[in-house]
Amino acid sequence: MAKKKALAPNKQPWRNRIVESGVQAADQFLAHPDNYRTHSHEQEAALRHVLDKVGWVQEVLVSKRTGYLLDGHLRVRAALDRGDATPVPYKVVDVTENEEAALLAVYDPIAVLAGKDNDKLNELLGLLTDEDATLAKLLHGERKREKKLVAFDAAESFEVVVEC
Repeated sequence: MAKKKALAPNKQPWRNRIVESGVQAADQFLAHPDNYRTHSHEQEAALRHVLDKVGWVQEVLVSKRTGYLLDGHLRVRAALDRGDATPVPYKVVDVTENEEAALLAVYDPIAVLAGKDNDKLNELLGLLTDEDATLAKLLHGERKREKKLVAFDAAESFEVVVEC
């Protein structure tokens, strides 16, 4: 058994901001007006495929103070497409509006910025069945976009000047 590491000196444990969880109808959620994320049709199709095949494995995240979604807009939209009364699991966090903005800004982008082990991804893609074609297509397309980004000519540069 691994030895527990003690908190570094002068460090407090992180606060638990989760105050509630449950399940409610899809039409009871409020999209956050400051949500900046957009999703392609391929992403929507892949998410619906996984929800149809596996079901819910992650709750959507709701702010206690404003009632707005902080994470899970696409999952709620997919549930709404099935019917307003589709049950959606959620958890509620008690955060300030400034903290809401921070969560909206960084929650998903942190995962997007993560590195990838292409060998492990290839193994996972090999495990997908024919009925997972939508998901496989999305993941293969994402890998092609990454290769194009890597091929960007870094010698070419641009300068943007903004005067206020």
